[in-house]
Amino acid sequence: MRPNYRVISKIVPKIFRDVYIKNIKIINQNIDPDEFIGFLFFASIALAIFSFFIMPYGLFSILLAEGVFFFVWIIAYVLLNFFAYKKTKSIEIALPDFLQLSSSNIRAGMSIDKAFWFSIRSNFGSLADEMEIIAKKVLSGSDFSEALDEFGNKFDSMIIKRTTKLIIEGIKSGGEMADLLDKLSDNIHSMHAIQKEISANVTTYVIFISFAVGVSAPFLFGLGFQLLTVMEKIASDITLPTSMAISSPM
Repeated sequence: MRPNYRVISKIVPKIFRDVYIKNIKIINQNIDPDEFIGFLFFASIALAIFSFFIMPYGLFSILLAEGVFFFVWIIAYVLLNFFAYKKTKSIEIALPDFLQLSSSNIRAGMSIDKAFWFSIRSNFGSLADEMEIIAKKVLSGSDFSEALDEFGNKFDSMIIKRTTKLIIEGIKSGGEMADLLDKLSDNIHSMHAIQKEISANVTTYVIFISFAVGVSAPFLFGLGFQLLTVMEKIASDITLPTSMAISSPM
């Protein structure tokens, strides 16, 4: 009989469940967060019990079981964060082109919501999927601004959050949306260029520091040690009269 994972998920404290649920919703809307967390808890318990019985009884087997239990949750957290980050970045990359296309549709006489729908392209990837989710919410009776606000708050990205907030403010104020979308697109392109430049500079510094620590420092330490050895040998071969002897820190 299949376990009821939704009931099992309630065992997990809410503060931990919320962290996993947020990333699960970012990655895939079709995954039930409670089902996933319940399955994860069930799997971690099963693996912990299995690891406990395959080892000799004692303190070590208890520690191993606890380690396996927490290891499963840590691995799941890392993977969820990684895939959520990848999806967020893919949306940030596709966003400026999407905004430019939406701006062209608005200039062609479309409303802001229709301009968004007709701008959905398969090459936009995850952004196209998110826009389809917004379209379904609007068709089911939700307000376009509210659906757009939910989209912005779902991702841990200042670019996405600020873009959606500015669009919502533009809709409420009745401003020229085509010009606003063009400016937002240009600003995001500029931010991407700055981020790439910063990333390139950081990579250069990392390579330089790694070379200095891994190659230059050991070489200089070795050279200094050899120099001290040679000087010590030379000093030991020199014999000075007692009256000329002097003390030296070296």
